[in-house]
Amino acid sequence: ADDLEVFQLSPDAYSIIACKKWNTFPFLASLSAIFLVQFILLVLLLYTLLSSGKKENIFNIPGNVTIPVRLSQFLAFIIAVFKQDDLLLGIEESFSSFPLAYKGNSAFPGLTRKQWYSSHIFRCTQGLLNLVTIFILVMQSVNVMDVLLNFLGVTFISELDDLMFKLGAKGYFGISYKEATEKTMFKRSKENERVGPVCNFLTRWAHGLVLSTVLAVFFIFATLIVIGQVE
Repeated sequence: ADDLEVFQLSPDAYSIIACKKWNTFPFLASLSAIFLVQFILLVLLLYTLLSSGKKENIFNIPGNVTIPVRLSQFLAFIIAVFKQDDLLLGIEESFSSFPLAYKGNSAFPGLTRKQWYSSHIFRCTQGLLNLVTIFILVMQSVNVMDVLLNFLGVTFISELDDLMFKLGAKGYFGISYKEATEKTMFKRSKENERVGPVCNFLTRWAHGLVLSTVLAVFFIFATLIVIGQVE
């Protein structure tokens, strides 16, 4: 019908958490993978990076770094922010309010607002942790090659939820998980898609405002660090 469109949730483990009941294997497997792999890896990495810091240099950022390295650090972080799909999608979906079309859909019989928003909170938290880790690792790099390798390494951690979804879609985690990935696509009405309080201004500009804020905070912080080391 003309008033229907094919829609697919983001192909990652967070979408499984958003649409499957909490007591099902796909939900528990996705939640375990996210917390036991992504979050723990990022926390351990952050702990390792910060444990060697001193009071006057808590992030253990080296001084006397060449200009080409500084430029590569700033460029790498700009790319990291705009490449952070989990943070971007979490922001967009959170400010767009709860999707009415999902509720009662045969693919998502147990979907609730709490479950929907929780998945995006997890998504945004992991995205921010990933950016903080990239920032510290990149700022600790002493040459352009280290900047590139550190950036790619941490970015891979952020893509593990996508990898789990792809493997699950191929049947590596059993039939139930494969079926869960297949049910992330359905037809929905183009009208009355969302329900709940939605601020048109936030819905339209939240993405840009949050990204601009994140970039501004980290750039100001990095600039202060560089100035402090020069002095």
